[in-house]
Amino acid sequence: MSEAQSFRPAGDMYLGISAPVAFMQQLAYAREYKDLPFPVDAFKARLDESSAWLPLDIVELANIFRGSATFMEDELYEVNFGVVLHQQEVNVLESIIQTALVEKTGGDPITIIPGSRVRALIHTYGFVSLMMEFGVAGGWENGKLVELFSNSDRDSLFLSIRNHLYPLMETLTETILDESRRAHGEEACGELEFDFPYFHVLYAGHAGDAASAGAAVLDDKYRNILYPSSPEAIRSQSIVPGEFIFLGYAYSLIINAKYPCQRLAEMLLLVATIGAPYRRLARRSIRAREDLEQGADMDNNLLRRTMLALEGELSEMLSPTWTYRHEFLVLRDHLLAEWRLSELSERCRTVLHALSSLAEQKRTDKEARYSQITNLILFFIALMSLIPIIREVAEMLGLQ
Repeated sequence: MSEAQSFRPAGDMYLGISAPVAFMQQLAYAREYKDLPFPVDAFKARLDESSAWLPLDIVELANIFRGSATFMEDELYEVNFGVVLHQQEVNVLESIIQTALVEKTGGDPITIIPGSRVRALIHTYGFVSLMMEFGVAGGWENGKLVELFSNSDRDSLFLSIRNHLYPLMETLTETILDESRRAHGEEACGELEFDFPYFHVLYAGHAGDAASAGAAVLDDKYRNILYPSSPEAIRSQSIVPGEFIFLGYAYSLIINAKYPCQRLAEMLLLVATIGAPYRRLARRSIRAREDLEQGADMDNNLLRRTMLALEGELSEMLSPTWTYRHEFLVLRDHLLAEWRLSELSERCRTVLHALSSLAEQKRTDKEARYSQITNLILFFIALMSLIPIIREVAEMLGLQ
C-alpha cells in the first residue's frame, strides 16, 4: 500500500476520554427514577466557587446532534443536567499528564495545549457520562509519544488520570443522590453504588500530507493505537470524503484536515451518550442473571419488574433516537458493532426467556398449591356434610 493512499495523523495530538460512571443501585424498579423531576435548583445551590464542579449549559452540546428536517425536539439522550470541572482541578490534571508523559518518553519536553476541560453529563437513570479533553503540542510528530500510545505503557497514564478523577466523581455522584433523596425519598432513588469501570480513549489529529481524497485506510504505522478486530487494513467508518474516523472497542481515532478538535468533541459526545445506556444494559443483564439464580426466593411481582426493566432498556439501546444526523447514526452503528451489542442483546434475550419461564413456573406452582388447598377444603366440606347422614344410618341400624 502506498503512502498516498493511506491516512496519517500529523501536528498536534488531541485526546478525548469518556467513561460511564454509575452511582445508583440498580434495583428492579430503579429505572422509574428517570421519571422523577431532577432537583436542579437544589443541586446547583451546592455548586459554588468552593466546589470542584460548576454548572454546565448543555444546550450547546445538544446542538451538535441537531441538523435534520425532522421538526421535533432534539435533546441529549436522557440527560437533564451537566457540570464542568473547576479550572484549578484541570490544572492539576494537566500537570499529572505532563509529568507522566515526560517520564515515559525519556525526559523529552512535553507541552500540554491550554484549554483542557472535564465535563460530566448527568443521566436521569443514575449514570454520569464523564468527558475529558486535552492536547499535546506536536504530539503526532513525536515518535516516542506515538510509540507510547501504541502499547500497554499508556495504561499507567490513564490510570493516573482515573486515580485523580475517582474521588471527584465519587463526591459529585454522592451530592446528586443526596439531593435526589431529599426531593423524592431514599426508597425511590436506591442506594449509592459507585461504579467507574473503564475509559474509552479517542485520539485526533490533522490529516498528514499523504492523505488524499481517495484515501480510505489508516497507515499501518498507527494501527496499534487502536484495537483492530482483524489483521486487515483499518478502513475509515466516516461517510465524509477525505476524513478518517474509526470508533473502536476501547480506542478510537479521528483524522480531519481542517477541524480535528471539533470532530473530536462531536465523537466524544457520541461515545459518551451511547456508552452510558450500553453500560446500564450490561449491568442490568448481570443483575438479572443474579436474580435468576435466586429465582426461588423472588416473588412474581419482583420478577416481572426485573423483566420489564431489562426489556425496556434493551429496546432503548437498540433504537436510540437522540440524534437524526445521518453521519452520527452510521458511526453509532459501527461503534455498537465494535462493542458487540448483538451478543449482549442475545444474552439479554436469553435471560428474559429464562425469567419468563421461571415466572410462568412460579405461577403454575402457585396455582397448583391453590388447587390443592381448594380440593382439601372441598374434601373436608364434603366430609362434614356426610356426618348427619352417617348419624341417621347409625340410628336406623340401632348402632346408637
